[in-house]
Amino acid sequence: MKSDIGKRVNIRLTSAISYAEGETESVEMWLDGHIVEKNGTKYLRYTEEHESQSIKTTIKLAENQSFIMRKGSVDMRLPLNVKQRETGHYTSEVGSLPLWIDTAHLHYTTETEQQSQFETKYALHVGGQLAGTYTLKLTFTEE
Repeated sequence: MKSDIGKRVNIRLTSAISYAEGETESVEMWLDGHIVEKNGTKYLRYTEEHESQSIKTTIKLAENQSFIMRKGSVDMRLPLNVKQRETGHYTSEVGSLPLWIDTAHLHYTTETEQQSQFETKYALHVGGQLAGTYTLKLTFTEE
């Protein structure tokens, strides 16, 4: 079966985390990735390298209901839905944890023919406790 890698894109990822304890953390990364379209829905795919380990990420690009899926040194499924709380999971070499996600904001726009943007803000609960509020913004441009 042939794998469709889609269109190559350059990605600017900015992430801000406000932890429940009051601390904050911000990250900015520039990544290479691909946009793939399946059954009329677009997906953004990219790989992050952390300390010689790679994590493949897939994001469903949609309004109101989406997901972030990560596979590699960690496995995570993070469903995003502005209408209701969703459940997901996080698995690493030390075990698996249930996740609850309250999505406050989810927005996907095509700004130009070559440039699009995906933004979300959500509260992440791990094992029943609020871990923090996450803001994620990805701007991607076709090569």
